[in-house]
Formats: sequence, C-alpha cells, structure tokens
Amino acid sequence: MKKLMNTVGAILLVSIFMASCGSSLEGDATKIAELLCKSQQLSIKANNGDTSSISEAQEMMLEVEELKKDFGNKYKNGTAKKDFENAVIKAMSKTNCK
Repeated sequence: MKKLMNTVGAILLVSIFMASCGSSLEGDATKIAELLCKSQQLSIKANNGDTSSISEAQEMMLEVEELKKDFGNKYKNGTAKKDFENAVIKAMSKTNCK
C-alpha cells in the first residue's frame, strides 16, 4: 500500500508541474485533475483494504503516463508551465475530491 501511495503521490507532483498553453489548456488541466482525483480516491480505498482498487490504480497510472508524455512535449516553456499549473489547481478545486 505504501508503494502505491508513493507512486500516486509522484504522479500527482509530476502532473501538477507539467506545463501548457494554447486553446486546450483548460481541457488538458481538467483531464489531469480528474485523473488525480480518481487516483486519490483509489488510494484511499486501497488503504482501507479494497484490493480491487489496486488494479484500477495501475490502469490509471498507465493513462497518466500517456498524458504526461503528450503534455510534456506540448507544454515546455516557463510561462506555459506556470499557466498550466494554475489551470490544474483551478480544475482540482472544481472536482469533488476530498
């Protein structure tokens, strides 16, 4: 469980620090925010003993890795990175994550 939490935490940090600019900034930020929220909820379930959530979390991590590759190539410079970071934070605040 601890390894799963560390992995999810690492994905969260890397995803937040990815950068973006352009017309799809909000859409990209929303995708990341939704996946981060989902991973957080799965981590809580896993910590409570729900072993089925572990395989779901692994599938989601693969999806996050694909998005990281796409967004990493798409959003590189400092200003875009900062804009994307702010958009992810804003999108996270709109989710029902706790």
